[in-house]
Amino acid sequence: MRIVPSIQNRIDLLKEISRVLRPGGYVMFFEPGASFSGTQGTRTAALLQVDRLIIQSPHTPSPGTGDDNGMIWSIAPKIASMLQEAVDNRGNALFYDVSSSELLIPIGGWPDDEKLKSVGSMMAEVQLGLVDAFRPKFIELQLLTHDEFSALRTRVLAEVEDPTLELQQPFVVAWGRKVAENSG
Repeated sequence: MRIVPSIQNRIDLLKEISRVLRPGGYVMFFEPGASFSGTQGTRTAALLQVDRLIIQSPHTPSPGTGDDNGMIWSIAPKIASMLQEAVDNRGNALFYDVSSSELLIPIGGWPDDEKLKSVGSMMAEVQLGLVDAFRPKFIELQLLTHDEFSALRTRVLAEVEDPTLELQQPFVVAWGRKVAENSG
């Protein structure tokens, strides 16, 4: 499951997840990190601009290493700690055995491995879909004009299709188990 960064009241969301899980049941989150980069850590101008614009949109930014103000739009770095810190109304922990792992997913058809190439091509389409989904908000908030958006989208497309950039995006997978019901 993904937690949309625009959901501000994540505590109630975690309480509801805990309510519907059986004791010992697992919850797993798969959340994209905000910082696209090349395999050598390089960051591209158009995708960085998209990151900065998303931070200014209705998302709830998180402290991180994304933009110049130390904010990122993704909640990926916080998911495991959110699960570890989630408590019920009596202060009892909701989850245990909380762990997380980061995966680097290719963007674009640059990998040599055919399966990764297929994943990367799909992820390139996902990135363009993400940009397109924010178009109305970027324009409504006057962050970009229609022409500026079109130019940015063209630059993003060029970046995700450039195999020499070897773009990838981190995803954080975090999971935990519901604690047994407390009797007290």
